[in-house]
Amino acid sequence: MLTFGNEHRSDTILFIANETGTDSMRWYEGIKIFYILSGTAHIHVEKNDHTLTAEDFLVVNAFELHSILLSENSEILEMCIPVSYTHLTLPTNSRV
Repeated sequence: MLTFGNEHRSDTILFIANETGTDSMRWYEGIKIFYILSGTAHIHVEKNDHTLTAEDFLVVNAFELHSILLSENSEILEMCIPVSYTHLTLPTNSRV
């Protein structure tokens, strides 16, 4: 199920954010993918700072603390893949 919107909810998988300012540190039980649509975003992940511009993307692992600072007139696409979804795609008995 995909839900589009600007609010952070547990059932929201994909949304577009365009609010400028600093986001508080947070983590999710899911993999986050950030894609910069326009402008600039400063994303802090654990102890690392990343500056992204249009067409850049960043993947944040589940349970990693992160925060976002969007510059004025910036827009970012965020996708969250809940850890619980991985059991739907990963085989239970895999041989390498």
